[in-house]
Amino acid sequence: MRDLEKEYAGRVAFEILPASSPRGREAVERNGWDDPLHGLECLSPDGRVVGNLPGHGYGRAEIVAQVEALLKQAPR
Repeated sequence: MRDLEKEYAGRVAFEILPASSPRGREAVERNGWDDPLHGLECLSPDGRVVGNLPGHGYGRAEIVAQVEALLKQAPR
């Protein structure tokens, strides 16, 4: 994730939240994840969920696909 933060700096804000935090628990509930410890949620600038990956069984390619989809929806 840290490499992606650098690669997309100025275009995407990355935030890593513990699932035990209030906002982390909200993401787990909002996305209906079975594994409450891991997941990736992509939010538009207005806060809409535009993508999510449950669990921890995905890699860089899947994360980049979510980020690129998010960027396509962002206002220019």
